[in-house]
Formats: sequence, structure tokens, C-alpha cells
Amino acid sequence: MSKILIADDDEDVLECLALVLGESHEIVAVANGEDALAKATTVPFDLIVLDLMMPLASGGDVVRQLKAAGIATPILLASAAEDLPRRADELHVTAHIAKPYDFGMLERKISECLESSPARSAV
Repeated sequence: MSKILIADDDEDVLECLALVLGESHEIVAVANGEDALAKATTVPFDLIVLDLMMPLASGGDVVRQLKAAGIATPILLASAAEDLPRRADELHVTAHIAKPYDFGMLERKISECLESSPARSAV
């Protein structure tokens, strides 16, 4: 079972994603960028689903700090921002997805990201 960290400041989104994805993945949910950094730097994850706009540390801040720390966990960046593709390219994340979520697309993106995981390729 894959271990996924989900960071989003919308509690309803966190609950919904935990419900939808929790049947096939182990989900750890946090509500801000600082908590995402704390978890991602102390616990190994197979994937991080990261909201771009969050309090305390933005998704962009989290990505930059994880990369600076040498953490290579695949990141799926999520946002309703119109410039999401450009921002995802600038941050060099594994993939991005627009909000509101299309759950079929979300599951496909998660599968693709997990396939690219360094932990998976080492097996």
C-alpha cells in the first residue's frame, strides 16, 4: 500500500481525498505548508499531493525546501490557479492537477506519479 501525504488548507478537501483515496493508499493529511514540511522531512512517503496556495508555507515554498533537503519524493501539485502548468514547470514537480478535482484524473495522476517514484524504481 502506497503512503501518500496530502497537504491542503481546505478541511473538506482533506476529508474527501482521505475518504476516496484511503481505500487503496495509506493517507496522512495536513492542513498547511509547515506541517507538510515537518511530515515530509521526517517520514518517508511514496507521493506528496500538495496544494499550491496554503497558509504558513505555500506549496511552492514546500517544494523548494524539500528539494533543498534532497528529498526526491514525487510531488503532485494541485491548484485552481490559471497559471498552474507554468508554476508546476518552474517548480519541476512530477505532475500537476487542476482543482476542483476530477477524481478519475486524480487517480490516474497518482498512479503515474507512483510509477515514477524512486522507491518503486529501486525495487
